[in-house]
Amino acid sequence: MQVVSKVSGLPRKNGKRILPPNREPKSFRWNVEQYYQMYDLGFFQGRRVELIRGEIVEMSPMKSTHMVAIQLMNEVLRVVFGKGYMIFDADASPSKRYK
Repeated sequence: MQVVSKVSGLPRKNGKRILPPNREPKSFRWNVEQYYQMYDLGFFQGRRVELIRGEIVEMSPMKSTHMVAIQLMNEVLRVVFGKGYMIFDADASPSKRYK
């Protein structure tokens, strides 16, 4: 006996949903504006994520050696370029973006 799920409307057999053959899961590609909107709405709060070719990827935690290397490189770039240039660190979140 087939029962239609009230939640999804998909037929069920033995409690499991039966997907039609042409209904495979599809990935969704995000654009930069959508990514910024999701960030502004708090979707990624407390998480380090980046947008790569339309896919939102969670980044692994940064280790202390990586953070020290970034700080040292920022200091070198400030000396090399001098006043009038802005140096952004690798952890610049979308909230720190400039348009």
